[in-house]
Amino acid sequence: MIILTFKAKAAPENCRELLQSLTTMLEHVRKLTGCLSCYCYRSVEDDCEFFFVEQWATQEHLNAYMRLDLYSAIQGAFKILTEHFEIELTTAEDTIQL
Repeated sequence: MIILTFKAKAAPENCRELLQSLTTMLEHVRKLTGCLSCYCYRSVEDDCEFFFVEQWATQEHLNAYMRLDLYSAIQGAFKILTEHFEIELTTAEDTIQL
């Protein structure tokens, strides 16, 4: 499993627009082959801090997604509407549910 996480801090005037954009996009990401899950989280400590977390079945699925306009649109939303953002990629060879 591959986990792709966008971490971002939006300017206060852009928080609502970023949330609306991400909410719309996550529905499209969830429909893609290989997407195990996609969620948008907002910090309880700061309404303008967001986490957009995607889980992918394989690296190949993630690579195919990253070639789509949808991925570019998500990156673009973060570039335009946030003060700062990071992208983190985590791999999990064995995932055990407790």
